[in-house]
Amino acid sequence: MSDKIYSDLQRLLAQRMLEVLRDGRETIGPDGQPTRIMATAADFNAVRGLLKDNGINSIETADSPLNDLVSEMSKRGIRFRPRDLADDEDVA
Repeated sequence: MSDKIYSDLQRLLAQRMLEVLRDGRETIGPDGQPTRIMATAADFNAVRGLLKDNGINSIETADSPLNDLVSEMSKRGIRFRPRDLADDEDVA
């Protein structure tokens, strides 16, 4: 597969996943009519998998919602250790 084809596939897949997360997706309702549903757990898992497969674990920014999650979990007594890529089974 050429680099251009691979790059295009990655870009199109990422764009589609982002559309589904933002806008939901169309499906057929029980009445047989098209209806829009919110992103499902499977959709979120697919996005998570794509990011993980491409080595993207998080992007640290001052206004990241991840910072809020980590802060809240720390307040509840949950501690995090810095992640070392050498410990990651997927990276080898």
